[in-house]
Amino acid sequence: MKLDSVDLHIHTCFSDGTCSVGEVVDTSRAKGLGTFAITDHYSEFSDLPPRMPKEQFVSYLSALDHAGVIKGVEVDVLTDGVSITAQSTKLCDLVLGGLHMLQGIIFWSDYRPILNPASFVENVRV
Repeated sequence: MKLDSVDLHIHTCFSDGTCSVGEVVDTSRAKGLGTFAITDHYSEFSDLPPRMPKEQFVSYLSALDHAGVIKGVEVDVLTDGVSITAQSTKLCDLVLGGLHMLQGIIFWSDYRPILNPASFVENVRV
């Protein structure tokens, strides 16, 4: 049995990607992806970039639906839950959780290597 190539974590210009939904679909199909989801960054509780603004959420899902792809978002994992409501989750096919900040340490734009992962985990343990 041959398995499809799968990518369930693709971003577009709705958040921090550089391509439109159509360009992502065309490129994904040209590269032979059998299954793929578009999962732009989204938060209902923060307007910080590079997250998709709340007012674009419905048009984003409509664009994904029109493109015929798996409709998803990547949300922030917070200390008391996630950055999307249960009602909005029901509108998506897939919701990915991303741990972007923990105890004031922002993982988002800090590209320094973690030289000692065990020590790092101990330092950010809740």
